[in-house]
Amino acid sequence: MAEHFPGVLDTPRRSCSGLLIGFAAGAGLLAAVTTVAVGTRRPRRPELSGSARRRRGTFAGRRRKWVEYRPAGLPSGRSADVLVVLHGSGDTGRRIRADIGYGFDRLADQHGFVVLYPDGYRRNWNEIRVGGDFAAKRRGIDDVSFLVDLASDTSGQGAVWVTGYSSGGQMAIRVAVDAGDRVAAIVPVAANVPTPDNLRVTDDRRSPVAVLLVAGVADPVNPYAGGEVSLHGLGRRGAVLSAATGARWFADRNGGRATPPFPLAAPMPSEQGFVSRERYTPSGVPPVELLTLQCGHHYPAPGFRGPRIFGLSTDFDVPAAAVDFARRATAARRADSPGA
Repeated sequence: MAEHFPGVLDTPRRSCSGLLIGFAAGAGLLAAVTTVAVGTRRPRRPELSGSARRRRGTFAGRRRKWVEYRPAGLPSGRSADVLVVLHGSGDTGRRIRADIGYGFDRLADQHGFVVLYPDGYRRNWNEIRVGGDFAAKRRGIDDVSFLVDLASDTSGQGAVWVTGYSSGGQMAIRVAVDAGDRVAAIVPVAANVPTPDNLRVTDDRRSPVAVLLVAGVADPVNPYAGGEVSLHGLGRRGAVLSAATGARWFADRNGGRATPPFPLAAPMPSEQGFVSRERYTPSGVPPVELLTLQCGHHYPAPGFRGPRIFGLSTDFDVPAAAVDFARRATAARRADSPGA
């Protein structure tokens, strides 16, 4: 596999075209270059109270980079909840922040939390799938420790939430599996749980974690019904479970047998692309929910239009759904365990 191909698979923007040309020419997919280069639109940047800062630090002997957004009313050094946003392979934290339309920054202003957008090692992650010839996997980069240590150093006594797109979603799953005692909630988007033969578990603490899985029924890369992850047969990443089976897998881990999915209330009619939302855990157990959308391989956000090669885009506000889920799960956890 060409070294740059992970960026083709996961990067939802015009820069994909340059990465795809060399591979597509030999595979008879040159026409796909045009579909990548055309049709991408980012939301406009909103007015924000704070400013984003590029930061660097050393973790496990390696220099790492990230963007930190802190609302103006949240002084540095004060404990706060922290959201970690993980890009897809071939991407950066700065660019997923822009693609999502700075939606998490806007929500941070409203609710008073910090947002971190870290960069993967050589733009990819040592995530939970066996499949995927990523530099971070070949070199055994300890991304779990990097992410939870970075978030904990920032949050103080606050909760840690992790969301990610595609390979970043698979990284969020690995954080929940390997370090579930250090995170309160995860929201993987366009990233189904891998099948057992494609699942790397190195430190399974089986700690209950609130999970909101977001999956598109028209995803051409991460199949909603399960199967091989690839881009029209290119860049295979191994197989994944169906979205529903993955939800049951997490529900079983959270303290008991998964319950039959319980439909949750539909959002406002203005939420385009909504198909269903179901809960797979009983009351008293950290929630596991599956949000199903009529969309392709994207991190949906109002105003964003991804490249057509990744399927249908939708204006459904996944950033708002993710933050609402994480805040509710954290409030319930704190009510059950004062001081947590």
